[in-house]
Amino acid sequence: MDYVFGPVASRRMGLSLGLDIIPKFTCSYNCVYCEVGYMVNQTLKRADYVPVADVLTEVQASIERFPHLDYITFSGSGEPTLHSSIGQIISGIKRMTDIPIAIITNGSLLYQPRVRRDLMRVDLMMPSLDAVTQEVFERINGSRMKVSRVIEGIRQFRAEFPGEIWLEILFVRGINDTESEVRNLANVVRTLSMDRIQLNTVVRPPAAPHTKPLTYEELDRIRQIIGHPAEIIAHFDKDVEKTEEPSDPQVELLELLDRRGCTFDEISDGLRVAPDVLEPLLQRFLHQEIIEQTQHHGMIYYRRTAK
Repeated sequence: MDYVFGPVASRRMGLSLGLDIIPKFTCSYNCVYCEVGYMVNQTLKRADYVPVADVLTEVQASIERFPHLDYITFSGSGEPTLHSSIGQIISGIKRMTDIPIAIITNGSLLYQPRVRRDLMRVDLMMPSLDAVTQEVFERINGSRMKVSRVIEGIRQFRAEFPGEIWLEILFVRGINDTESEVRNLANVVRTLSMDRIQLNTVVRPPAAPHTKPLTYEELDRIRQIIGHPAEIIAHFDKDVEKTEEPSDPQVELLELLDRRGCTFDEISDGLRVAPDVLEPLLQRFLHQEIIEQTQHHGMIYYRRTAK
């Protein structure tokens, strides 16, 4: 499939069907920690990047195969709100299923009234805000946007949106983890009325190799400074029964790894492939150099070899 991938075993959301409606390496930011890589097409221009009808056809086929999904999640290769018809896609999904819809977004376009209107029917919004001072924002997110505009967009969306909003803050050692930036962040996010404030760090191999994570103890110190409802994101631990296997595990595996790096367990749980089936498949693709593996802080990640 071109626009649907997974399901993915998500740390935050259980079993989630991924929906990728933006061409690879197209985003409004160029974050140093991005697991996709360097954004070749950094833009704020919205467009119909992929056909709405084709996306909905793939979603329908996927939910028929995976009826017990926890979420259908817009994520993938770029910033999903850049798609100018995302509202039509959301409405189309709502007509075909009651499975909740989530959007993982950097929040950069929420200052635009049209974008906010497009997103009103989703069930869960997951914007990010990694810095609140301009210099730090530019260093970590690689954007010359005014961070004050991003903050105000999130604030306006909160005032209008009836659903849940979980704000993610991803910390990178030596960039946004200083005492002053953490306290500035705390002062701002306390005013945003988020349902959850989720603290994260560099878990997967990042775009910039020098990007380093914080320890759990350092994140916990930040959690105490920010206060309720801040939480450290836990690892996915849902027990997924592998009662069915993908119709074509080779194709679905490559579709998944083309969009994100995954551990062995994430692939096995998300695609419901038994370990004894997955292991030789990974080894064959590694030998053929179709995929590659990297080690990041003690964990092995598999991803599609760069073309």
